[in-house]
Amino acid sequence: MAMMLLIIALVSVCAARSPENPDDLPPRTPAQNYVITGLLRQPAGLTTLESLHLPEAYLRRLADRVIQSSFEQQLRLVVRDSGPALAVPPPPAASSHDSTTTAAAMPDPNRRILAWLPLGIGIVFILAVGIVLAMRKGGSVS
Repeated sequence: MAMMLLIIALVSVCAARSPENPDDLPPRTPAQNYVITGLLRQPAGLTTLESLHLPEAYLRRLADRVIQSSFEQQLRLVVRDSGPALAVPPPPAASSHDSTTTAAAMPDPNRRILAWLPLGIGIVFILAVGIVLAMRKGGSVS
């Protein structure tokens, strides 16, 4: 009985948060309308998201997150709170005798060998475990 009351309470709280009737929501902003239209045209398997009939409240929440993300990526400027602006020093000019830039630009010839090292160690470990297990069972290893 207590479990049933808990379920009813949870359902009522969830229902109070998201309106079932789209008329209860304020009208879409032009940015929301543009984003939601684009979202509904996105492919979802063999069909589009529009055929899934997602709730309007969910689409608006998703559109708001897309708009916020776009704003943060393109228009938001991060400014220091205090202190003078620091000028970025120009990169040092690369000379023909500078070995660090030449070494960084050239690939390491041992890199290919080192990429196979974990695989080789794994195979050796598996073989060693197999031999130990075979010897424990009384089998002979030839």
